[in-house]
Amino acid sequence: LGVLLVPLVLASSLVDMPLRGRVGDHFLFPQNTSDVEDGYELLAGHLTLGLDEIRMEDDVHVDASVAMGGLDVIVPRGVRVIVNGTANAGRLDFFGRVDSGFDVRKSIVEGDPDAERTITLDIEAGIGNVDVYWGGPYPNTKGGAD
Repeated sequence: LGVLLVPLVLASSLVDMPLRGRVGDHFLFPQNTSDVEDGYELLAGHLTLGLDEIRMEDDVHVDASVAMGGLDVIVPRGVRVIVNGTANAGRLDFFGRVDSGFDVRKSIVEGDPDAERTITLDIEAGIGNVDVYWGGPYPNTKGGAD
């Protein structure tokens, strides 16, 4: 019995965050800045947050966390994007700039420095992968910068 618990104990030691939130695969695409939730929490699974079609009336701030799983955030072109991320164990890929391993911390500013609007992403992952990338109009833009 003890041998069976070792992976569970090891995994839980890498997740230094409250274990709450959605479970499963979720695809969320807010249309207006007022539709953006105060926070997005994923316990286990995959969350795709599509901000690429959002009407930017104001700057947007997003807090997102994933305990175990994956998170994709798609951002629109023509805005300034500030991303601050941590992962206890996993990979952070922000616009094709990848860091992976244990206790990964990464901050990046991308996009148009003169843009009228800014999206700020504060992202935390326990065990998982986080990808932030530009949305259309070009197909297959995941992991690529302008």
